[in-house]
Amino acid sequence: MGVDIYLTFWQIEGWPLLRGEHPGNSFSFIQFAASCFKVSFVWLGMVICFWSYVGYAAFTRSRVV
Repeated sequence: MGVDIYLTFWQIEGWPLLRGEHPGNSFSFIQFAASCFKVSFVWLGMVICFWSYVGYAAFTRSRVV
């Protein structure tokens, strides 16, 4: 979602600015895309920590027995 918002920014605001036009859009694409990336990386970090713990617990449990 963050990548899509970033690319939408370039399509709607970036290219017109490079051509010298001033788009009338007030939505903050870059800030929203950054927020999406932050949320996704926090979620990814939590998933990695969870599965690392599950893998470590399974590994230590199998070694003890």
